[in-house]
Amino acid sequence: FNLPDPKAQRMVSLSSLTEQGPVVLVFLYSDCPVCRRYIPRLNEAQESYRSFNVRFVGIDPNPQDTPAKIERFIKEFEIKFPILKDSGGLVTEALKAERTPQ
Repeated sequence: FNLPDPKAQRMVSLSSLTEQGPVVLVFLYSDCPVCRRYIPRLNEAQESYRSFNVRFVGIDPNPQDTPAKIERFIKEFEIKFPILKDSGGLVTEALKAERTPQ
């Protein structure tokens, strides 16, 4: 897949990410209370597994999350990994990601 990285203002492909090592995809969005709770743990995991070339990448399928809202979310929680925008939800649907009940 190819998805935009609103912060870096470029397209990112899964193949370019996996060339560098394993990738953990995390589906989240800025207003999700569950996501807000586990962001610190994801940041810790990103740092812990960095030496193994494991990269964490967020995917935001929420249609209400604009690039500016995603950037504020990244700053507010000091997120240490990129969040890509899945505007149409096609990647989310193709990978059969499900919402966490709140």
